[in-house]
Amino acid sequence: MKDLGFELIYPPGIDRQDANLRPPLSLEVLPQFNEADSAIVLGYNFKDSSQLEGMEDFQERQLSGIEKSWQKNAIAQSLDASKAGRVYFIPAYLCLGLPGPIGTELYLKELETQLLPSQ
Repeated sequence: MKDLGFELIYPPGIDRQDANLRPPLSLEVLPQFNEADSAIVLGYNFKDSSQLEGMEDFQERQLSGIEKSWQKNAIAQSLDASKAGRVYFIPAYLCLGLPGPIGTELYLKELETQLLPSQ
């Protein structure tokens, strides 16, 4: 993400040098990120994968609950990025389940689709 020009921000007290860092975040910490122009939320939901009718709705199932929770949460909605409509939801399996160039390409394609919608 840094190579694309994004500046990553971290919660206070987190060692930014730790390459394997995946800091836990709670809703209460979100206001500390209000300075962010945009937010990218990686989401997943494997709980109801047995209810999938096909692969067509796999990605929607991964993100729908997270997006709904974000929309209903007053703290999340108070962020400037939310108010500006710059919160993007990406299925985590693109990064975590497909490490390497293929996953990176899929992740970047999804991010491009959301950041640069067709006109």
